[in-house]
Amino acid sequence: MGTYDDELADYDNDFAAAQEPGQPLPEGIYPCMVDDAYIVRGQKDPSALFVKVDLTVVDGPETGRTTDLFQRVNDPEPKKMGFAKRMLRSLGYEEPGLRGLEDWLALLPGRAYEVQVKRNGDYLNKYVQRRLEQSTYADDAPPPHSDEEVPF
Repeated sequence: MGTYDDELADYDNDFAAAQEPGQPLPEGIYPCMVDDAYIVRGQKDPSALFVKVDLTVVDGPETGRTTDLFQRVNDPEPKKMGFAKRMLRSLGYEEPGLRGLEDWLALLPGRAYEVQVKRNGDYLNKYVQRRLEQSTYADDAPPPHSDEEVPF
């Protein structure tokens, strides 16, 4: 028996339950909160612009795990541009073009979405299914904005 065995045994359950960093979420559907959303340049091709949305699972057995959405938004290939458009539309972006995207992304932190993780051969794809009610996952969520006059 080693010198530290008794002390280390106190952490057996925590060790068994711990997720290794970098391990992807298993396939499934997860309620997630946006931590950050921004545009980043490609490392190999600095002309490539990517949207990166950092997410944290907020409910269920994977609570606290992180994942992200990552999609090039200025790809000259029409099919790939379509993938970018689908991702942005699923997050609620409705502008006809990309001008103003960076400012819009800054509004995403704190929003909750249902995200599906699905394996496609060697790839793990992530799809936003729908936006979730803010109050479900954030006690201090601001009330929805309305331009209507209050009747009293």
